[in-house]
Amino acid sequence: SLDDPFFDAQYGQTGLYDPKAFLMHTQGCMFAIEKFNPQKILVVFVHGIGGTPRDFKYLVDGLDRTRFQSWFFYYPSGMPLQKLGSLLANTIKYANTLPDFQFKRVIIVAHSMGGLVSVAAINELCNTGKPDYLKGYISFNSPN
Repeated sequence: SLDDPFFDAQYGQTGLYDPKAFLMHTQGCMFAIEKFNPQKILVVFVHGIGGTPRDFKYLVDGLDRTRFQSWFFYYPSGMPLQKLGSLLANTIKYANTLPDFQFKRVIIVAHSMGGLVSVAAINELCNTGKPDYLKGYISFNSPN
């Protein structure tokens, strides 16, 4: 649940000012609130600077869960944008190679700095052509 203390705002601030401590807390970067279903459209949410996945609670609560499922890129925003973009791209690429995680449709939704991270990831994902599963990108308040 996005209400879990794991996603408290204090950890967003930790990720901004102490990325190593943040990574010790999360032990990973991609999180979901339900088991993966390849029949649903995967929506990857990318928070902004000093943020956490909880910032998307309102949007996630409004999603039609029969059609969409949410993943959250939970990253330390104090790291360089290009490294974060590569991490997001590589996580998506790697997950798609696993037998249990074959994507049909992926949409990336980003807020603020998350938009910059997402654009870096999309550029990397598309460097040899757009992957068939990448269907959309939405950002708001991103300094593009």
